[in-house]
Amino acid sequence: MLAKLFLKYFQIAHLLQYTFSQQTLSGKSLVNHVNTIQTLWKAEYFEISEEEMKFKVMDSKFAFPEEQISSEPNNSLPGSLSRAPTSFDARDYWPNCKSIKMIRDQAYCGSCWAFGAAEVISDRICIQSNGTDQPIISPEDILTCCTNSHGCQGGFVLEAMKFWKSKGVVTGGDFQGDGCIPYSYGSCSDCHTAQTTPKCKNECQVKYTKNEYKEDKYYGSSAYRLSTSNAVRTIQSEILRNGPVEATYQVYEDFYYYKSGVYEYISGRHMGGHAVKIIGWGVEENVNYWLIANSWGTGFGENGFFKMRRGNNECGIENYVVAGMAKSGRSVLDFGVFVFLRTPRRRLPKKYKYIFLALAVLLGLGVVAGALTELIFYFIEDQVEPSTRTQTSLVTLPPEKCQKRVVGYFNGWESREISLSQLFKLSHVIYCCLGFDANQTHFLDTIISKRRFSDVRNHARASNTGVKVMAGIGGTHYSQYFPQVAAENREFFVNSTISLIKDYQIDGVDLYWHEPDSYGGDKENYVLLVRDLRLKLTELQNSQNRTTPYLLTVLTPSFGWYLEDGVDLSGLSEYVDFFNVASDDYTDSSSEALGAYTKPHAPLYYGSADKPKQNVDWTMRYYTCDTKQPEKVNMGLPFFGRYWKNVLDPIAKNNEVWRRVETADGVVEKGLVLWKNVVRDGWNISNIKWDQKSKSSYIWDPENKWFLGIDDERCLKTKMNYVRDKNLGGVMIWSIDMDDYSETLLNAVASVNMCSEVKYDKKLKYNC
Repeated sequence: MLAKLFLKYFQIAHLLQYTFSQQTLSGKSLVNHVNTIQTLWKAEYFEISEEEMKFKVMDSKFAFPEEQISSEPNNSLPGSLSRAPTSFDARDYWPNCKSIKMIRDQAYCGSCWAFGAAEVISDRICIQSNGTDQPIISPEDILTCCTNSHGCQGGFVLEAMKFWKSKGVVTGGDFQGDGCIPYSYGSCSDCHTAQTTPKCKNECQVKYTKNEYKEDKYYGSSAYRLSTSNAVRTIQSEILRNGPVEATYQVYEDFYYYKSGVYEYISGRHMGGHAVKIIGWGVEENVNYWLIANSWGTGFGENGFFKMRRGNNECGIENYVVAGMAKSGRSVLDFGVFVFLRTPRRRLPKKYKYIFLALAVLLGLGVVAGALTELIFYFIEDQVEPSTRTQTSLVTLPPEKCQKRVVGYFNGWESREISLSQLFKLSHVIYCCLGFDANQTHFLDTIISKRRFSDVRNHARASNTGVKVMAGIGGTHYSQYFPQVAAENREFFVNSTISLIKDYQIDGVDLYWHEPDSYGGDKENYVLLVRDLRLKLTELQNSQNRTTPYLLTVLTPSFGWYLEDGVDLSGLSEYVDFFNVASDDYTDSSSEALGAYTKPHAPLYYGSADKPKQNVDWTMRYYTCDTKQPEKVNMGLPFFGRYWKNVLDPIAKNNEVWRRVETADGVVEKGLVLWKNVVRDGWNISNIKWDQKSKSSYIWDPENKWFLGIDDERCLKTKMNYVRDKNLGGVMIWSIDMDDYSETLLNAVASVNMCSEVKYDKKLKYNC
């Protein structure tokens, strides 16, 4: 018994001695120890004293201030990801934002908390403005003027974000650099003493003439700490949606010698707390890591960046992470009355319009007053669109489990940029549309369309989600050239398509022949064009030893003579991978027996008494029974609707959907509205109603006599369940850039599991 106790005592004593020796290793012996006992990361020795080490960090109490919580956790924190890409680098995902790539140098001042904040703020302003505004924010403005901090001794990272929101921050580069207030200290290769905190300045440097101090301010709209529940996914989710974040952790002596690899604490004394910017993550030698920008100059680590082990809260890196959202521009304070923001335009109540107008008159006369009035009404004319991506909820894509598709079209003429969260919910993304004519190769007709097409491809590749990238060719404008191409110039068109795929390195093409004619051979020639293109795609695949076939799909109509007489579905089905069926816009009123009247935009059932074919169920049945391949049929989901004005009473009692419409000189006032613009255009979305017979949603505004037929979340989920129950191949969305910025409709689509009980069930579920 005594022998066992002695042995246990000896083991504990030996362990304590070994642990103590590890902690007291320093300098070259520490570097040698790190490089000897592990291979995860490499250390490189250079001369630096313990005192100098402590100059580069802050007091540990600032790293983990547990008493501090976000003042806005519910408004600012998104839900965590259900999955994330294996790797992500913000430098690649937002390549136009130069600040993300920058490495700055805090010198011998514990200002890391201010540097991390300034870097994150710079990045997020750029990201939120789509690269149109790229300020380099001054860390010194935060360091010296944020009152709830201790300057070079350290500061609270959340307080830095709150300072941005409440007081605003100005621009400022590194030592002797540009901007309003550049950093006061340069690189400290020859420094041997700590630097003191500069005084707070309320004016810009003399050589900066762009703005005065107050005019140079950028403001945040929120400041928050991320939840520590499911910390890794929460941090990844925040970065994916909104950009880099600021994190704090504890620094040990071995970290100063980091050169490459994935850092984890090995040995050395504790030195203090530190704050850095996390810009992404990845995997190296089967070890998960965070990708981080330090503020110790480009001589540190991997050109100023380093990797730290992810998932084990290494040195506390996942414990205290903060961020904030930018307002859409700078605030300019004039006379203490007006704060003009470069934000989305807003519609304010009438009483505020008159107040602003009166103030404008008081502040200026003549031209000045007129200019102010115009500016005011510019901002209050329209209501703001549903805002910020921070509320978006990423959902794991259900269709992958059973080979169901969620195909999203992305239009070249819209303004919204594609987002990573959208790509996560898609199996295919199709950029629409590339132009062509009978004698010219495929082309993108504007600089903007070229950029948008490249952005879609680059973002999809960076997402590592496996989403297929395709190019749509044709559309309503260029379809006029299809008859001649299909009849006479098939070889030229096919070769041009192959060149397009090779040049842009995409996964396939989607042909959009709008309303092919039953006369002139369009029906037969369409099949021949698709056949020839399929043969060439197979040749290209074989020549490249590509394991995955190139995709060939077609966007086809939902009803009418151009479907039944103009499209040979069974012929096309031999060569295409799937049909993207435009099962919407069942609102054609050119030959309505009962006159002009409202109706559902894309009803699942019924439609109208005089047009029984105008519903999604009839269209899906027609495609399935004709092709006998339900797995090749994608139901169309419109992210837009159709409205009528001057709407009268219902045609039948107890049915609000079918209503007569008053005409003016035989003309019906109607139009299209995108889901993202529903609220902006004056519709009360809380009044959306459900028609059980047609399984469709609508808004009836009796005061204005307006009617809108549009698919909402309930409608989309009902259609998704229909797709599953009828063994269809999936859905196609026209289009994802018509959704609101919270991705309400796309989230509804992604929330439904389309997998049937029988795996890969291809049975026909229609009585054909």
